[in-house]
Amino acid sequence: MLRELMVEKCKCHGMSGSCEIRTCWHSAPSFRTVGEALKKKFSHAIRVDQSNMGNGMPLILPDHTRRYDNTLRNVRPRPGRVNTNRMKRGGPRKHLNKMKTELIYYQKSPTYCEKDNDVDFPGTAGRYCNKTSVFAIDNCESLCCGRGYNLRREVKNLKCNCKFKWCCTVECETCRVEEWNAVCK
Repeated sequence: MLRELMVEKCKCHGMSGSCEIRTCWHSAPSFRTVGEALKKKFSHAIRVDQSNMGNGMPLILPDHTRRYDNTLRNVRPRPGRVNTNRMKRGGPRKHLNKMKTELIYYQKSPTYCEKDNDVDFPGTAGRYCNKTSVFAIDNCESLCCGRGYNLRREVKNLKCNCKFKWCCTVECETCRVEEWNAVCK
């Protein structure tokens, strides 16, 4: 994937910026370009099931979202049945070549919205969020996974009106502050 995204950069050398000698090289694309390409591949990743022996072809599981899913659904031939038409057109090997450039995965990623005791993950319930934020990553819609939020009144004792006393001490008053915080349901 990275090879296709490489860009050619050139630099001119010569008197007063003339391009008498030109040096060119292939350079890696920007981090953003690579990230966008990986995100696109991730969203089109193919879920497969591979035997533990490693000697069979991967079985494409039905929950994938590829554009050529009808041709890939049953890549592993059934015992005793060989589709000669498929084999003449390239058959499973043709599709395996396509899979060499695709992202594949064996198991689904966990959802971080729900509590998972197996890995000691608390989920997002009880997480603080920013109810006024619209596009930031701390907004309540994304952090609470669409479940909504509750407003919680919290009273804190903070140091305030601090003054420096000569020499080397700081004296502060204690102020009581009331805050309303959004907490995921």
